[in-house]
Amino acid sequence: MTEELPKTSGFLKFIVIFMGILIVVGLAVVVWKVMDLAKKKAAREKLEAAQKERLLTAKERGALPAEPFSFDLNLESGEEILESSSAAAGLWVRIGRDGVTQRIILVDYSGKVIGSIQVKHNDAAHSL
Repeated sequence: MTEELPKTSGFLKFIVIFMGILIVVGLAVVVWKVMDLAKKKAAREKLEAAQKERLLTAKERGALPAEPFSFDLNLESGEEILESSSAAAGLWVRIGRDGVTQRIILVDYSGKVIGSIQVKHNDAAHSL
């Protein structure tokens, strides 16, 4: 007396194989997504570290003031500050009369004038 095993239907085999494939694909997607997120996190941390390093380097070389600062800027009669902008070593200040630039100075955060550029206009309308 030998027992006969029941035949498995083809449809059942198809379902089992299909579900196995879905499980493998699902695991592959999860692993890929985890790796992608890890790479993005590493890149973000590297960028933040580089930005902190640049900021520390700028503070070390005195480009950024460690404390609040104030200083007086002497202007000649009739002069006004037309524009100011930040620089690595301090502030660029554009000074002139009637909207015409006469000089540009670089002032450090202690108020010391590092350099000055005199602007000379060649046309008669801007002569000093």
